[in-house]
Amino acid sequence: MVCRKSFWTFENDIRLVAEVRDCTMSKDLQKGSKLHADALKRGLLETNRFVGNTLVNMYAKCGDIAKAQELFDKLPIQDIVTWTALVIGYAECGNYMKSIRGSFS
Repeated sequence: MVCRKSFWTFENDIRLVAEVRDCTMSKDLQKGSKLHADALKRGLLETNRFVGNTLVNMYAKCGDIAKAQELFDKLPIQDIVTWTALVIGYAECGNYMKSIRGSFS
């Protein structure tokens, strides 16, 4: 029974990541923010780095670089994917100096 529940949770995490990616592609920040709230409620940002990385990327690609930075700062682990999403987001928003210097606090 535990194995089944773990698979169900994993499957839902994958579905959430896919939905956030869809929001990124369609620039649907409103739906993406709701999915972010759902991820927070379920504690996924502490346990699933793919969810956090995908959300940082979504905010950056949708032009809300301040929210991307805020989320980045709160994530327990920032890996190369997280850093890349944020740096590219700064560059795409026209803040080339911040992306080049990597002056993140």
